[in-house]
Amino acid sequence: MGEVDGTHIPVKEHPENASDCINRKRYTPANVQATYDYNYRLVDVVVKWPGSVQDVRIFKNSTLKFKLRDGFIPACYKTIVEGKDVVPVY
Repeated sequence: MGEVDGTHIPVKEHPENASDCINRKRYTPANVQATYDYNYRLVDVVVKWPGSVQDVRIFKNSTLKFKLRDGFIPACYKTIVEGKDVVPVY
């Protein structure tokens, strides 16, 4: 168990395609996705997307998503509702 979250870090505006980098709050950040485990250890960081990109797009293109999908990070199957199928928890 852990946490995945994104944050915006203000950066100097690049002269080319500056409008592509402006976020909804009207400043130019880098959009950073960080993942921590249950011991608060940093396990994955993505720092390559402009502030205009939504968090879900960053996650969908992250190595973390592919590691979860391909089983490199194993699921821990749990019974959430008694008598129903177990579900994977990461």
